[in-house]
Amino acid sequence: MRKPIFFAGVATVIVGIVILLYGLHFGSQFTIFAGEWQVTWYVMQNTRGLWGSAIASAKFPTNFNYDPLELYTRAEPIGFRATLTVDAPKEIKVRFTIGGDDGEMYLFLDGRKILDLICHDPNNMTSIEEKLSVGRHTLELVYFQVLLEDDPAAQFEMMIPEQRTATNIMTTGGIVSLIGIFSTIIGLLWRVEKV
Repeated sequence: MRKPIFFAGVATVIVGIVILLYGLHFGSQFTIFAGEWQVTWYVMQNTRGLWGSAIASAKFPTNFNYDPLELYTRAEPIGFRATLTVDAPKEIKVRFTIGGDDGEMYLFLDGRKILDLICHDPNNMTSIEEKLSVGRHTLELVYFQVLLEDDPAAQFEMMIPEQRTATNIMTTGGIVSLIGIFSTIIGLLWRVEKV
């Protein structure tokens, strides 16, 4: 009885590894390259989007969630404009999500507005899927504060839907491999009592 369990465990480990490697290969077909957001902070002249003077510069990671925003303690409303360069090695579908609180946000892709969000209170989010052609693209994200009583917040996420599928495939492969490892160990350790 011990040998069949052992060999079934080894076979299950092999199947799990094959599934895991397929998930890695599948995920590698859906990649884009992006750096950091180049951010310029502004003092707003009012809470209706009238831009004032630039007060600071910063960098945000590709995907970010800042709650509250860095300069939220200022007495006057704040805003930022940020740009990000994205390189697509092949045509690919990308899901963009913006979110925030106490402000308004706009996302532009190659100069074309693709998302807008009025998020006065509470935190809100909105998403869209866009197909990127091969080559370099520029994203611009604009946020300005409209409520001064609370803490302003902003977030951005760029995700490739197929990457989530690849992650699920790799997770399944890992689980199948673990089941195989446990079966193999049981097959090695199980001793049949002789009567």
